[in-house]
Amino acid sequence: IVDEIHERGLGSDFLLVTLKDILPRRANLRVVLMSATLASEEFSNYFDGAPVIDVPGLTFPVTSHFLESTLNECGYIEPPPRGERGGGSRGGRGGGSSSRGKKKAFKGSEEGYIQAQARKYPQYNSNVHVSMARIDLEETNYELMLALVLHISLQKPQGAILIFLSGMKEITTLLDLVTAHPMVKGNPSKFRVLPLHSTLSSDKQKAIFEIPPEGTRKVILSTNIAETSITVNDVVYVIDSCKVKENRFDPFLNLNTLAETWLSQASAKQQ
Repeated sequence: IVDEIHERGLGSDFLLVTLKDILPRRANLRVVLMSATLASEEFSNYFDGAPVIDVPGLTFPVTSHFLESTLNECGYIEPPPRGERGGGSRGGRGGGSSSRGKKKAFKGSEEGYIQAQARKYPQYNSNVHVSMARIDLEETNYELMLALVLHISLQKPQGAILIFLSGMKEITTLLDLVTAHPMVKGNPSKFRVLPLHSTLSSDKQKAIFEIPPEGTRKVILSTNIAETSITVNDVVYVIDSCKVKENRFDPFLNLNTLAETWLSQASAKQQ
């Protein structure tokens, strides 16, 4: 049995190649591939038309809000890169060089990129177009995540918030930013901000599953351990950075490195 096969990687892909090679030579071998969010047709075709068994289970309705609609709802406006305002780097996210690089496709004009966003998303207001033009998608936007936490806490019904981040450094950065905000710092009984990762002690892990009293918002900052390893029953809202850290082989350095990369669509659906 190979479980969670949607979590593609070098090791898992090599395992599937090996299994396919062995199957014709082992008549008594049975292989079961499992996943809650599997693109079953692709794997069935790869294993020469293997049968697909669909086991219904308990699922909850999920509404996805992408970046542009999220900006429109919470009213967040991305400030211009500090490098364009005469300063240094912004709160842990770099000086916006990637943003400036993508604007070059529009003849170096931010206005040109804003107009392109306006044509692409005519249903949204100008603030959304400006933010879409300025946001560097290659960087984790901690300020936007903070704005979302505050927006949900003020405007949405009771329920825990789960935020997926790529690693410990990112969790610590956002944890410091959220807990330092006056609304959170000044109301310790209203917020319970908790990190979640594989090295967390068992005592601290128990706090993740405790349901806070009415009026207290639980905010969990987690790696992808919360994708498949655990279930937190009172989570209602999920904020996904869509980034994950994976072991990659660097042929130039001739060694394995832990690189941040985009999350697969299958893993994003699982989260």
